Amino acid sequence: INAEYMGYIKMAEEVKKVEEAKKVEEVKKDEKKKMQIIVHTPYGYGHLEIETGSTDPAQALLEELKGSPSAISHVKLTNMAIVALERSLIKSKINVRVKTLAGTRALYDIEININETIDKLKEKLLLADEKKELTQYKQIKLILPIGKIKELKSSAKIYELELSDNSLLVAIGVKSFCWDASAKGDDIYLANDNMNAEKRGEQDFQSVTGTVGFSSGKFYWEITINSLEENEGLIVGISTKDIDYSMHPSDGLTYWGFICCAAKKIGPGEESSPFGDLCSVGDKIGVLLEFGKEGAKLSFYRNQKKLGVAYSNIPLDTYYAVATLYYCNASITLNSSPSFPGSQGVQQLFGKNLTLY
Repeated sequence: INAEYMGYIKMAEEVKKVEEAKKVEEVKKDEKKKMQIIVHTPYGYGHLEIETGSTDPAQALLEELKGSPSAISHVKLTNMAIVALERSLIKSKINVRVKTLAGTRALYDIEININETIDKLKEKLLLADEKKELTQYKQIKLILPIGKIKELKSSAKIYELELSDNSLLVAIGVKSFCWDASAKGDDIYLANDNMNAEKRGEQDFQSVTGTVGFSSGKFYWEITINSLEENEGLIVGISTKDIDYSMHPSDGLTYWGFICCAAKKIGPGEESSPFGDLCSVGDKIGVLLEFGKEGAKLSFYRNQKKLGVAYSNIPLDTYYAVATLYYCNASITLNSSPSFPGSQGVQQLFGKNLTLY
């Protein structure tokens, strides 16, 4: 009798455990909620609806895609079409290819979650840059060089930009700089955090260079003409640091420039020659310096309209932004990180259809 009684008790306990387990499963089932998760497919981005108890979309997707990779899931694409796809084709990460324009111009393959931002992609790029060629820049801009050229906002998420798998981006370094108070003529006065330069004193040539030198890559800056008395009173361009800051630019060996208000260019040991358009007070003079394997190329812009290439095959060296003023009260303002001058003056980078400027 006791054995039979004990058997009933054991059976009752087992039944109770089963019932409790069922209740736990029912609670878990009730806790599961439908979640719309953004995914990438061979047909673009879309939404996958799943039931999950997780609040983390990445974890929920990982759990959903467990099991057979050939199992079918239905994804609602951004164009509202619904496609049935094998789970192996549904991704939460893509590969992004980033081409740099500094140093060795390396090409990096970076895997990134589609819910992460461009800022996160930049972080991954800096980690991948083993030679530390990008650390010289104050800021890194990522450019999508397809169709209308645009800079990608740091806060934008990968899926918001609808980047496809193996998308190619271009990384451009921005070196922010100002006029160098220790590298100027005595009659050049600086103000506004050394972004403004004004000529005082007698009528003579006085130059000033920037604080940051360039020896590889591509760089663009602008100089605004605030005031000027005579046509040939302002020259802008590039030079090395070892110029004579109180001499005419053509007397040196490492100065190439644009005489803005006379529409002329001038180089080492040469007479000035016609170039570009006449500029006047209020104009923004753009300077584009591009380094190649054999030499550097110098182009000029007026109010972001390209005037042309003034010099090519400039000997490779470290060059600085330079401005030379002649007349008293001539004044200019430097903008060392302006926006790029649109799509004019296209520079081919990777082939016939892929351009940057």
